[in-house]
Amino acid sequence: MDFYREAPAKREMATSFARLLLDNFGQPLTAREFQTQFNLAYEVSITKENESLYLGLAQIFALHIEQNVKPKLMEARYDDFIKTLCQVFDDFKQKIKNMGCIYNHLVNRCNELREADGERSKLDTIDNFCVNQIANAIVNDDQIRSIVLNETLGTIEKERNGLPQEKTYMKKTLILLMDMSAGYQDNYRRIFEDIFIEDTVNYFNRLRDEWIGLSDVGRYFESVLALIAKEHNFATLYLRETTDRRIRQAVDDCFIEKESEFLFDESAGGVSILIEGKAIQILKEIRILFENHPDLLQRMVEAGKNFIKNNGLNLLTEFSTETDGVKTVIPVDMDNVHNLFTYCNDLARDVFGGDAEIKKSLLNEFGNALNECPKVSKYLNDYLTEIIKKKSKSDNAAEDSMKKLVHMLEHITDKVQFLKRYYEGVKMRIFSQTSPDADLEENILGELKKICAHEILEETTECIKQLRECMIIQKSYKDNIEDNGINFEVKCLTKVFAEAGTRFCMKCKLDSNNITIPQEIRDVRDNFIQFYSAKYAKKKIVFDMKLGTAEVKGTFVDRGGRKTSYTFILSSVNMLIMLQFNDVEEVSVRQLMDRTKISREGIQEGLNALGMLKNSRKVLVRVGSGDTFNDGDKFKVNEAFKNSSSKVRIFNALIKKENKAKEEIKIQADIEVERGAIIDCTLVQLMKSRQTLSHNELLTEATLIISRKFKPEVHSIKRCIGILIEKEFIRRSADNNSYEYIA
Repeated sequence: MDFYREAPAKREMATSFARLLLDNFGQPLTAREFQTQFNLAYEVSITKENESLYLGLAQIFALHIEQNVKPKLMEARYDDFIKTLCQVFDDFKQKIKNMGCIYNHLVNRCNELREADGERSKLDTIDNFCVNQIANAIVNDDQIRSIVLNETLGTIEKERNGLPQEKTYMKKTLILLMDMSAGYQDNYRRIFEDIFIEDTVNYFNRLRDEWIGLSDVGRYFESVLALIAKEHNFATLYLRETTDRRIRQAVDDCFIEKESEFLFDESAGGVSILIEGKAIQILKEIRILFENHPDLLQRMVEAGKNFIKNNGLNLLTEFSTETDGVKTVIPVDMDNVHNLFTYCNDLARDVFGGDAEIKKSLLNEFGNALNECPKVSKYLNDYLTEIIKKKSKSDNAAEDSMKKLVHMLEHITDKVQFLKRYYEGVKMRIFSQTSPDADLEENILGELKKICAHEILEETTECIKQLRECMIIQKSYKDNIEDNGINFEVKCLTKVFAEAGTRFCMKCKLDSNNITIPQEIRDVRDNFIQFYSAKYAKKKIVFDMKLGTAEVKGTFVDRGGRKTSYTFILSSVNMLIMLQFNDVEEVSVRQLMDRTKISREGIQEGLNALGMLKNSRKVLVRVGSGDTFNDGDKFKVNEAFKNSSSKVRIFNALIKKENKAKEEIKIQADIEVERGAIIDCTLVQLMKSRQTLSHNELLTEATLIISRKFKPEVHSIKRCIGILIEKEFIRRSADNNSYEYIA
């Protein structure tokens, strides 16, 4: 409807009202003036000619923009354009706000009448109408639109380059563009966003080329992450959320998708090198960058798995160094191996967001590294020995180390090897230590039973039970027998268990009944026999000196007269040898044999440990020179003896490499027997359940089942199949290509 073609009376009333509003456009109104204008608006509204008034007002506002707003912008296009644009827009918005109540009343009334007449369309608010008008003034003028865009992009470029500039007008301009999009057209995107994103991509490409030129993936990622944070902060302050998302997508496209090979380039310190360097924080950010790139995320996981496997194998390898012709073996540090286990969990939790499947795959590689090491059970038992040593210094340190041992043992497939060595270690500690710690041994056994079940652990339980009974007998003895100055402790073991302990003592033949024992020791021994016989009348006790240990205090005086005392922990036989030097300076081999009634072989073995061998403690030294061992050779106390610790351990069997080698052979033989039994049992169970299987099927399925316990050799399975055929558990089929179970 054309406002100027209406009847003169209506036009006159509407015109006077519009002029009144226009004259007061932007001016603060008093309450009286507001009431007057409101009444006029209401009077016009109830005449049902309000849409004529609305159109008239709209044309007047459009004319105001054309005659007042646009000329100001054109005048300022060469000088402070953005500042002028913001000021004009703020002024215009303020004027609309001042008159908003009246205009909105008019629009609401118009829309009510339209709804009453059944019309669905509604009039736009004067506010939106005016904003669209000023938007059109900018959008439809190529020159003004170009200036707005260039000025805005120029300001943003200065912001990105860290140059000083007025941020207030930049923010107002962007708000203006967003306000101008409140109507029917998205002027923000049309004028600014699309071109801004294009400009941003070019900016990112320049940065990418510059950063890649440094050939440092770590610094590259740090720069990208810093850029993301900076761009996000800028977008949050000044831009739409959609623009922020498009910037993030541009980062993905420019820095991640197009440069995937560079990100994994090891020569440039790629992702695998960052994993090796345990750069958890930056790896976490990288994983976030890879979220929209599943292929890159999978490559990152594979890089982690490869590092865990390779690093694990490296940590489980013994290395040797040679200095001045002396070769030194660097032992495997199981604490470092456990650190790798901890790193697996850190990667899964902190980098990969606790993903259960990724954690499982990383820990599987850790387990693979352990299981591929042929000596892992030995290393774990050596580590257990260190735990027991730590217990004497710190309960907390021993407890922490025990947790580490359990973590590693949980990933060992073949626990039989470890348990065999552990059982031998328990027996060795019982025989070689003066006072074994039964509580500690029980705690260790309890932890092992939580993660594996085997008859070896039951045998170990029996060992510790005997040790506990020994402690009870010993306590009862001390409570009832008066102390004569010698701390006499006896390990009362069954004959079978005692015979097993001969592997940990002197190898020579020794008749304990005929050995000459000092009277003080003989007295306490007889006292114990009397006590034991009275308490256990039906049991017979036999002393075996070879299995015993002793603590002997020795004082050494150097040439300056300074005295140094040590406590020697050694076998009972070596104790008898050392005691012979209390009254004389030099003693020959023959004299030692006559005084102690120990065989020549026993004396030689004891002297080897006390000073003859290169790796011995040198408590005694030979008088004169010579390489052979003769009855006339004399020995004396080494007055120059020095040791860093006040307690010195000396044991014959434990210092002989050949004994350790024999022990290792026996353990391996026991393990092979145990494995053979497992293979036999698995094969029989498979054949009984399946009745008939081809050769390849039997090998494949048996290997799969047995691999849960240890990694079997194919030839071992074939050998066991042959044995089962001989024992008539299974037989070959008529075609000779499969096996049949014999019920």
